[in-house]
Amino acid sequence: MATLENVKMLLSIDDDKQDELLKIIINNTEKRLISLLPLETEEIPERLEYIVEEVSVKRFNRVGAEGIELDVHLSKDGYLIVMHDETVDRTTDGHGEIQQLTLNELKQLDAGSWFQKNPSVQCVPTLEDVLNCLVEEQFNGFLNIELKTDIIHYEGIEKKVVQQMKQKNWPFRYLYSSFYFPSLVKLKKADPKTEIAFIYESAEDLSQAGPAFALVDSLHPKMSWVLAHEKELITIGKPLRPWTVNRMEEMENCFQLKLAGVHTDFPEEAKFARQNWQEEGET
Repeated sequence: MATLENVKMLLSIDDDKQDELLKIIINNTEKRLISLLPLETEEIPERLEYIVEEVSVKRFNRVGAEGIELDVHLSKDGYLIVMHDETVDRTTDGHGEIQQLTLNELKQLDAGSWFQKNPSVQCVPTLEDVLNCLVEEQFNGFLNIELKTDIIHYEGIEKKVVQQMKQKNWPFRYLYSSFYFPSLVKLKKADPKTEIAFIYESAEDLSQAGPAFALVDSLHPKMSWVLAHEKELITIGKPLRPWTVNRMEEMENCFQLKLAGVHTDFPEEAKFARQNWQEEGET
């Protein structure tokens, strides 16, 4: 088996800050190589370990999501809160809806210890917290800010988000997205130059947009919708970035369809799938 130490030596890494990421890359590289070997192969032969190490180095050097998606809610006292759910129950040690909790109450919750892969106490972040973190980490990719207004219509959240984003010239590109069309209309009015994307699950969702569809710059459909409408995609005339694309075959299908991007929980795998597709196209 390829060793973490060897890969770190090749990368001139002398601390443990990237160990977890490197382990994932090495493990995924080994799985990929084993899949190309005879079916009875369960471990990488010693004579092929150098392949795993060299590929792991290359994958580490290009790893990292080209874009980040986050969800924004509004606290009881009007702060922009980054969390997936409308409630804090699933991802923290607290209970209740975000809209019923103040920033101070939210900051007292533990949003990290439950995560077994990397247990640590983490505070619930505001949008400002995340933006500052991205700047510190020198992120220069694509930030997708989703307003979670389809279930709870937070009053004034669109204006607050636009105001937050206009405070600085950020070193990354960003867009706004939502399942809720009225939010997209407000966002476009407040910030006409910034891309907005409509998120949807079905053809019925898309048809309900009506005349407001013209305001949308891009579409973020569920992957199942893409699979059901492959022949129609070329006629849409807007960039598509489906969600949640976690299976390798779906990733490869998206690249073959030349979609604008994908939303996935496994960005490193997606980049690997894209590279395979690009290499196949060159041969």
